[in-house]
Amino acid sequence: MGRRGRKAIASTGILVFVIVYAFAAAAIGRSLPDIWWLKLAFYAAAGIGWGVPIIPLIRWANRSNNGV
Repeated sequence: MGRRGRKAIASTGILVFVIVYAFAAAAIGRSLPDIWWLKLAFYAAAGIGWGVPIIPLIRWANRSNNGV
């Protein structure tokens, strides 16, 4: 598969993942007790944490055709 195809698949995957992640984070955030520092810590971690699972997908999409 060429780089263009991988980027198209990765873009769609990232879009779907971010939408699902945002809804899940909001649902979890609503279920937390009403303690400001707990919600602050959760939303800070959730805001940073979405990028970690996407990094391998971005690397795969930017890989050259010979696998290097």
